[in-house]
Amino acid sequence: TSHPPSDKLRHRLSINDMRRRWDGEYSPNIQDALWSMATLSDAPSQDLPLAEYREPGSLTLKIKAASCAPKAFEIEDFLSGVEVDHLVNIINRMNMERSTTNGHLSSTRTSRTTWLPRNTDAIVNSIFIRAADALRLDESMLRRRRPDEALSENDDLAQRNEELQIVHYNQTQEYTAHHDFGYPGRSVYPDGRAPASRSINFCLYLNDVDEGGQTKFPRWRSALTQDGIAVQPKRGKALIFYMVLPDGNLDDLSHHAALPVLKGYKMFSNLWIWDPERTSL
Repeated sequence: TSHPPSDKLRHRLSINDMRRRWDGEYSPNIQDALWSMATLSDAPSQDLPLAEYREPGSLTLKIKAASCAPKAFEIEDFLSGVEVDHLVNIINRMNMERSTTNGHLSSTRTSRTTWLPRNTDAIVNSIFIRAADALRLDESMLRRRRPDEALSENDDLAQRNEELQIVHYNQTQEYTAHHDFGYPGRSVYPDGRAPASRSINFCLYLNDVDEGGQTKFPRWRSALTQDGIAVQPKRGKALIFYMVLPDGNLDDLSHHAALPVLKGYKMFSNLWIWDPERTSL
């Protein structure tokens, strides 16, 4: 079966093409304060199947700055239609359980959840690679690495991400305003380090929601409004937001909510990136 070009699988991102005028003030550069950047992976695309669905050359993504405080960015069509359908087909065969908050059921979060590992198949793997490229990270940071893949002399080889969390909201379901990061409190390490925290959320919308279901940042402010800012769910769109400031402090403005679905349903995913102090998953 042939597919239109717009539905062909996307695999690689040309970093040179994604650099925009916002590269200074608006670029997602918080990771520069968290870890040293390394050269992006040049894994060959021919090792992936379904090459007939992939356009030749690099994929250009347009990154839109949605907010400066908190730092939040949108990428339309990050996923192709084929990729979305592939993910949904996998998810529909999985068992989704009631979402929890800190391991407990809560009326503040009423969705259902499951987890999709990077090694599910080549298509899921390519989505992780593309997310790393968009974040200007080495893709190996989003998986377990071998000793010969160390990015620096002090690299502990720890994986810096959780697996892809899939969340399904039926009508009226929501997740009230919350932070994704954890407050470090007192140090639990002998050398004085504080516990690690989630620092980036790379979100993916897997369907168009008939009504409601926006991702809202209620503490966002501008000269014109104090009503917050809401990101509309759209099939294939990515939303990136940062939870740690360049000075290492947690960003209270990253407080966000999944607004209630008023009509239809919402399928969504979270890919959380941790700061380098985390040593195991």
